Amino acid sequence: SGRQVVVSGMGVPARRQKQIQDALGSLPNVVVRFSEPAPVPAEPEAPASGTDTVSPEALQSQARIEALLGGRPQFERFSSQVLDWNDAGMSRAFALRRLAQAFPPEAERQLSAADRGLLRNLGAEHVAAFQKSAANLERALTPVLVSLGATAVPQDPAAQATAWQPASEELLGSARRVETLLAVFLGMAPPEQTQSDVAVQLREGLAQLDANLRNCTR
Repeated sequence: SGRQVVVSGMGVPARRQKQIQDALGSLPNVVVRFSEPAPVPAEPEAPASGTDTVSPEALQSQARIEALLGGRPQFERFSSQVLDWNDAGMSRAFALRRLAQAFPPEAERQLSAADRGLLRNLGAEHVAAFQKSAANLERALTPVLVSLGATAVPQDPAAQATAWQPASEELLGSARRVETLLAVFLGMAPPEQTQSDVAVQLREGLAQLDANLRNCTR
């Protein structure tokens, strides 16, 4: 924020606040701020079970994946891990896009060779980290998707962007599509199609994501 690095958090326990403050408070140009979340108004009557708020179609989707994985505990572990990998990848996609917006091609051309190399290295670190998350995601999802009828997807090459900045925008778009399909596939959002159709689209989305990652690397 301006010339300061602001480290902020909401609802952080007091002991953890002290640890963060002790570690960062003495650094120059670093400001540490904590706040408490606004109180949540009481709701009239909570349903007896969280599944009451889930659509029947979403429950059926979850049940089918549970059967493939071996039960509800396995589904919970699977979905939690998959969502963690997706979140890690999305954070890298947004970070790369922010970097591209801060340094568009015309601004990058004005940098010195050393600064341009540093910028490229920062972008490459985000892409490499995203590739690891995407590989874990695909490795975990593929057996389940295949069991639901999503056969192999031919890998169409991604459009060759003229610079890494527009390529980062394409990467974020494909990552968002995978995130949306993943929510439907795991029963976290109401499906508008059959689970098999969603599985096919999700596998296609993962293939497109891989193509966009490779294009960003180039």
